[in-house]
Amino acid sequence: MKKDHILDFIIILIVGLHLFYAIFMFTQSLLYGAIWLTIFLIEVLIYFIGLKKIKFFKYFLVFILLLQFIASGVIMITGTKIKNDNKQVLVLGYALDNDQMTETLKMRLDKAYSYANEHKDSTLILCGGITGNNSLSEAEVMEKYLLDKGFDSSRIILEDKSTDTIENIVNASNYLEDNKVLVISSNYHVFRARMICNKAGLEADGLGSKAPLLLIPNQLLFEKIGIFGLMINK
Repeated sequence: MKKDHILDFIIILIVGLHLFYAIFMFTQSLLYGAIWLTIFLIEVLIYFIGLKKIKFFKYFLVFILLLQFIASGVIMITGTKIKNDNKQVLVLGYALDNDQMTETLKMRLDKAYSYANEHKDSTLILCGGITGNNSLSEAEVMEKYLLDKGFDSSRIILEDKSTDTIENIVNASNYLEDNKVLVISSNYHVFRARMICNKAGLEADGLGSKAPLLLIPNQLLFEKIGIFGLMINK
């Protein structure tokens, strides 16, 4: 098989997977489904231009796909980093669904609960205000989940005014005794969260929780956009 045929097979496989992912995302959100369908159509257009007219476009598509894969790997692998015995722990919230926690948020809290049980002198700062059509803040729903698991309420601080990650971290910094923190979030999110902490003057370690597997590609897409925004707004 010629090298070009192998390359074509890889491109068709990856782009085809993006089509199936777009179909799946339509079951989660019309907006996200439309975004992934648009990505698929752009990739198909670039591929056919490269196949029929300008070969450079095909190699450019391969470069972009490879770059996306590498960036995703870096975000997932290097986000978690612990070098200090952290007593101050920021636990980042996640959007509620009719005042109920999603699986993503439960996974973050389970990771925080496990860490706090191993570090008895740590305090959890639960971050997240009221968003969308919810009537409860993310922080208070997070607190209830931990209290139901038997966690000590005296080791919990609520930051219940923020509506995004930047506000989470900026508002939570008002409760810190020093600039050393551990930030706990989903494995795809902790890399950017640490970047935001560092921009806010905090020395941040990171601990990533598991996340629903099928949602990770979608979340990584927006994480990369957010990271790029942070890099150009230094």
